[in-house]
Amino acid sequence: MPIKHSPLDTARFDVASARADDVTLGELPEIRRFCEQEQIQFIIARCDTSELDTVQALEADGFRLMDTMVHHVYDIGRNGLPVLEPPHPIRAYQPADRDAVLAIAKAAFEGYMGHYHADPHIEPSVADEIYADWARRETETSQVFVADQAGEVVGFITARMNNPTEGQLVLSGVSKKARGGGIYREFLKHGLHWLGEQGAERVLFVTQITNTPVQRVWGRLGCVLQRSEYTLHKWFDR
Repeated sequence: MPIKHSPLDTARFDVASARADDVTLGELPEIRRFCEQEQIQFIIARCDTSELDTVQALEADGFRLMDTMVHHVYDIGRNGLPVLEPPHPIRAYQPADRDAVLAIAKAAFEGYMGHYHADPHIEPSVADEIYADWARRETETSQVFVADQAGEVVGFITARMNNPTEGQLVLSGVSKKARGGGIYREFLKHGLHWLGEQGAERVLFVTQITNTPVQRVWGRLGCVLQRSEYTLHKWFDR
């Protein structure tokens, strides 16, 4: 089934919410039926950028384009693991790091033009908090590493295994005062090593198409573009 309830968005916006991923044209009737039967008021839909007929049909049905995501992949089997060059400031996350990680996430993504920030129906402050909440959930469900400079946490990255052979580097942030020093690249290398130790043969990276600085870092590391997808929103009462 391409559509399901979204408890997180329901809690965030206090309206019945749903998500539909990898939408194709033939699935639109099913999505419409689900929304009507479940009295959905807000839905997030994603579809591959090659699905132009689907995008146009969604727009005709009241959906609005919010962002474009690009998916890159690092092939460990082909590229091997990048060389770690100690000393580096990366260490495993500890519970005492939680407040610093959440503060960095909130500051790093303030005003970031993701699909929540792009939606005029969502207050910017609410969209900012969504990233802090995302980081909070990542500290509870994923492997987290932090950058520690003289006892101060100045960045973080989260990693997880999607299946026995595929890993993903999910969310990261570096404090403003520590940017430009190569911490993000060290995060990527460290994360790739950890995922490789877990059995990953390939590692996924996802970001906004407009987030070119991180894509340049990915390219220099050996990542290649895999696919892209659109994110669309529809509010049924606005």
